[in-house]
Amino acid sequence: MSIESLNLVEWVGLIGSIVSIAGLPFALLQISRTRSAAEAAKKAATQAQQSFQKNIIVADLSSCARFIGEIQSQIRSERWEAALYRINELKTVLIQVRHLRDLPVDDSDAFVQAITSQLSVLLSKLEQRLVNPNVKMDPVAINKKLDQISDSLFEVSGKAKYL
Repeated sequence: MSIESLNLVEWVGLIGSIVSIAGLPFALLQISRTRSAAEAAKKAATQAQQSFQKNIIVADLSSCARFIGEIQSQIRSERWEAALYRINELKTVLIQVRHLRDLPVDDSDAFVQAITSQLSVLLSKLEQRLVNPNVKMDPVAINKKLDQISDSLFEVSGKAKYL
């Protein structure tokens, strides 16, 4: 079959084949660009998620520090029941923070567990004091311990802020 003997349908088919072959590199280029854009979008979404989680950690740890300040004030004023309530709130926030898993400490479980254990001891003392007014409480010693906890939380919050 020679080129001169091709009818209109055969010419259209031949031209279509040539255009398809010529368009293949263009299609491959577009596929490559689309893949690159999808990878960039995935990377941006991951970075946004990490940034959001970091901000949550910083905000939660800041709330914990605020709770500690309120607890210290309540301890100084001998408002034991209010302090007890606030310590329970503090423990709840700390447990939530532990589950985020992005705390900038070697072992977030151990870090939070150590603090919640100290708070549990304080809760027990406050419960005893509420039941028996003769139970002695040392506000200075309690607030010193709370200061140490607060310092640890501020340190971790500062590290999280600049990750």
